[in-house]
Amino acid sequence: MKKLLLLLIGSLCFAQTSNQNLNRDLNAMKNSFLKKDFETFVEYIYPKSFELTGGKSNTVMMMKMMYAKMGKDISIQSLTYKNPGKFINQNNEIQVTIDEESVIKTPKGTSSNKNTMIAISSNKGKNWTFINTLNQSKENLIKAFPNLSKKLEIKSNSTIPKANPKIKQ
Repeated sequence: MKKLLLLLIGSLCFAQTSNQNLNRDLNAMKNSFLKKDFETFVEYIYPKSFELTGGKSNTVMMMKMMYAKMGKDISIQSLTYKNPGKFINQNNEIQVTIDEESVIKTPKGTSSNKNTMIAISSNKGKNWTFINTLNQSKENLIKAFPNLSKKLEIKSNSTIPKANPKIKQ
């Protein structure tokens, strides 16, 4: 469940790309999550992802449960997207990777997470949906989503813990 939450939280940042529609959809996704409007948020998740999570309504239910459980113990300090990759045409879709960076505060301290997001448009760039690659190898992603281009650059995920100023070292 925690991995799913991180996967979904990872989808929240606003990217500065040259594609206005991509920026629009990233921003709308981020805002819907921050407003806890998970019904809208899931509209920005790549539809084939729901085959892995049991459908949209199940995904919304899991998000609400996880958000309630995490309460005030975990907070997102900052979320950014940058460095969009090459736009690739694959199987009637446009696919692009974007670097994602998030800073999350937990009771154990703050961590900076770097990850890759895959943006996919099935209508020539008019609308975009997203796959977060958190803790997934390129091979596993292609197994789960066979339509993904092998040309996509999926960078290794990294988490960098930062010292908690309240804890004496």
